[in-house]
Amino acid sequence: MLIAPVSPPAAVPIYSGFDYVTVDAQRRRVYAAHTGSRSLLIVNADSGAVIGQVRVGPMHGVAVDPATGHVFTGDGEANSVSEVDPVAMKVLNSADVGGTIDAIA
Repeated sequence: MLIAPVSPPAAVPIYSGFDYVTVDAQRRRVYAAHTGSRSLLIVNADSGAVIGQVRVGPMHGVAVDPATGHVFTGDGEANSVSEVDPVAMKVLNSADVGGTIDAIA
């Protein structure tokens, strides 16, 4: 993947900043979360435009499955992992992991 400088995108409205950010280079999406906002922010990587938000929970990590484009988030309060469909803008599944989540990759 070639990395080149770009102009800063427009301001993105979310809580007070980002705790977790991941990029889906294939689909040109950026996924960002702040633990306190309880929402996964979906941003167009080219324009910086906010596509939408999905209410998930207090996230402790965000990862993308490159095969499906689905996003996985770790919930540190519920000790679960959620699968988010960013096209449908909804949580598909959540699974208890039986312990504390502090990160996901």
